[in-house]
Amino acid sequence: MCYIGICDTLEKSEGNLAQKRKPKTNYLGKLKILPFFLIIIYILFLLGKTVWQNYGINQEIAKSAEETKQLQEENKRLENLIEYYQSSSYKEQEARLKLGYQKPDEKVFIVPKSQEEEKREEKEEAENTKKKNGLALKPNYLKWWEFFFR
Repeated sequence: MCYIGICDTLEKSEGNLAQKRKPKTNYLGKLKILPFFLIIIYILFLLGKTVWQNYGINQEIAKSAEETKQLQEENKRLENLIEYYQSSSYKEQEARLKLGYQKPDEKVFIVPKSQEEEKREEKEEAENTKKKNGLALKPNYLKWWEFFFR
């Protein structure tokens, strides 16, 4: 029941509307992909966190291994010192130096110290006493200043 002039204008306006309409986008399909994308991001985050923790643990293990190695070397050095201190040669050397012992057929010569050596020793002793006394005479704030900044 179209009239000749009216139907033509209706058909033209419907054609223009079809051209102006945008194609429908499938938002439902995109919403289905979003959770999977978020799960993948979360898994990657957990993987990165685990790798970082593993790296830190490996660094601590390497540090502990190095400390263990150094402690073993120090322990070996101390064992050697103990063995030396318990030896008869060390005991004999200390007895000669500190107690003045000598073997029965041995002659001991005492060499007097030079005046320069005596002066140097006196200066060292004076400096040591000054340091000990000077520390006690300094105000507390100077002691803290030296503690933190020297």
